[in-house]
Amino acid sequence: MRLFSIDILLLVLGAIYSVYSQDVIVDNSIGTASGNKYPTLSAAMAALVNPTTKELLYENSTITFLSSCAGKAQTLSNYAITGKNGAGTLAMMYAMPPETVNTFAYCSQMPILNLTNTSLLSLSNLDAFTVLGMTIQLNAVTTRNRLANIGTVNFTSFCFNNTEPRLGTSGKLSATISKNLSIEDAGRASFNNGIYVLDSHKTLWITRTTDVDINYVTMLVLANNRDQITAAFNISNTSPFSSTVTTYGMNVTCQWAALVVAPYLVYATNITTLMVNATQYTMCLLVQTATSQQSTFAAVNTENFYIDGLYMFNVTYGANPQKSR
Repeated sequence: MRLFSIDILLLVLGAIYSVYSQDVIVDNSIGTASGNKYPTLSAAMAALVNPTTKELLYENSTITFLSSCAGKAQTLSNYAITGKNGAGTLAMMYAMPPETVNTFAYCSQMPILNLTNTSLLSLSNLDAFTVLGMTIQLNAVTTRNRLANIGTVNFTSFCFNNTEPRLGTSGKLSATISKNLSIEDAGRASFNNGIYVLDSHKTLWITRTTDVDINYVTMLVLANNRDQITAAFNISNTSPFSSTVTTYGMNVTCQWAALVVAPYLVYATNITTLMVNATQYTMCLLVQTATSQQSTFAAVNTENFYIDGLYMFNVTYGANPQKSR
């Protein structure tokens, strides 16, 4: 009788878990869905979302990408998704995430979340959104990719490719193009152990977020980095907001032997504190002429700005009047 009761309890607990949580798998090697395995990200996401309300069906959802997805573009839908009853969690993770992501080579070794006009990362009203072991390719689009009203946004072991190589050294994005991925009204936004590839056309815009942590992120500046005041991380608010931004172990490096304009890395305005810790600049020839003031780190209308440990190795810094530190 006691064993029977335990069996019943386990069945009940399993039923409760299936109601509140759902794990799906993306396997690009299969042609059709089987059980909780799907051939594409869009099909896996469709299994988690109410087709009418575009609300997640489960309080906790996880999408796991198998090794068959490595180096391949993964696409979402073109509509915004919200949390179940305005809460819950969503995680996108690679089954074999690299321990360290610090070179561009890793960007092609992980599943590639390709963000276009028909593949949008638009999520709201969640307790947490997590990305682990993924490459995020932000393309120039007319509809903004947006993460809003999420308690914790976390990117770990990631590659964020925020470049427009098709524009070369002279092309520009049109005024109708959205030039950012935004994180709005979050409790915390964290970026850990990743690489951010930039050419200063677009930005990662963070606003009304209490804590922003950028830890052990490599900033790779491309040879065609543009002479534009477009910070890689733009943490800004329209009015004073209690927010602390901390960077630790940031490594800034450039395509070797390329002459580049000094990149704008972090711009903060109307926050409480910006702390820049243990930053190193390596292998950069920053000698291209800048027509506007380029600041590696900038704090505007910020109560506290601390820099602790800034190291430069094999860096040539051009004597241009418009360049600033």
